[in-house]
Amino acid sequence: MIGNDYSVKQKIRYLVEGGDGNESIVMGNSGLNDMRDRLIRGTQRKITEAGGVSDLYQLKDWMEDISRELYDRYRVPTTPFTIARVPNDALFDAIVGGRMLEGTEYVPHLFVVFEDGTSDEIDDYRAVGDGERHANNIVKSLYDPNMTKERALQVAIHAIIQTARIDSAVDAIPQVALIDNDGSRILNVDAHGWHETIPQIEDLKKQVNGVATKQAELFDLWLNGPDELRRKLSDVFDEWKGRKKELV
Repeated sequence: MIGNDYSVKQKIRYLVEGGDGNESIVMGNSGLNDMRDRLIRGTQRKITEAGGVSDLYQLKDWMEDISRELYDRYRVPTTPFTIARVPNDALFDAIVGGRMLEGTEYVPHLFVVFEDGTSDEIDDYRAVGDGERHANNIVKSLYDPNMTKERALQVAIHAIIQTARIDSAVDAIPQVALIDNDGSRILNVDAHGWHETIPQIEDLKKQVNGVATKQAELFDLWLNGPDELRRKLSDVFDEWKGRKKELV
């Protein structure tokens, strides 16, 4: 958001860019652009003063402190008669991710920092922003801790597109960061800068859009289709369930 207007802007960026022995750390956010920029500037100032980041927990502590300062300045009234100084939407909610060395291996971690300075580690999935309730419900029905990276991308993009159809404040232009054993990287960012969309994400959007359309048709068929077709559909589902167990 810029003021009270919704707009498509870069939502995922590097807090720390890898190199010189540093791990890349990425942040995605919802909320007000100006508040986000203040959070980023304050965090990067802390990083510079400390000469780097020892681990993500240290980073989380810094971001909590900066978030609380912003919250106290712009949210907490100074007198009983002070009116809200910012829109009712959250100042920001920020999801931060990177890798930490645990023993001899780097392990991906995610956490979310809320506008009031509290935070929470993400063990599975979390959506923030205007459509978070819708997105969380969609992901909940599809999430599997053992799913592949490709499947995770499909689920994430599906959740964004479906939420955009319900909530006018959510755009259907996914921006994606990946954090895995190879490091942290933003798909929409390359040597030439940030791109609103890229072919890989557009291809995935076409895939999930096709599935969503067929899903509605399947629902109609299951409830209202001829008995013969419904029986065939039931047999196909039973066969697929059996094969999934074999694959596991």
